[in-house]
Amino acid sequence: SGREVDLVGQRDEVGVGGTPTPTPTPTPTPTPESVRRPTVMSDTATARIREKRPATAVLRLGCASSGEACTSTVQVKIRGKVVDTTTVRVRAGAQKQVAVTLPKQAKRKLLRGKKVVLAITFTGTGGTQSVTRSVKVTVRR
Repeated sequence: SGREVDLVGQRDEVGVGGTPTPTPTPTPTPTPESVRRPTVMSDTATARIREKRPATAVLRLGCASSGEACTSTVQVKIRGKVVDTTTVRVRAGAQKQVAVTLPKQAKRKLLRGKKVVLAITFTGTGGTQSVTRSVKVTVRR
């Protein structure tokens, strides 16, 4: 009959009538939903120092999302100690500036011309991812 059968009893890849059997088409993987990820737009930030007032650092934040806005709690730490916390909502694909208050020790260090390193942690809410990033702060002259 023209077909070969091996000794174990398995047939070759030819189907009935001598035509090859079609391979099943793979099912497409579903596309993930819009990922909402807050980001710090720069590794550096500038601090504003005024007499008899706390120093403030301005951070540029963004939202890497194509659909919905990023909502997250921004926590600022220096050497593991939380120095400021605020909630931020950034529109999808947009940027926003956020001012954070720095402690007296950081103000003194900046006045001496040194840099202060902040650990910025975004704790996402409502489907927004959480991210941690460090930023170096210098004095705006």
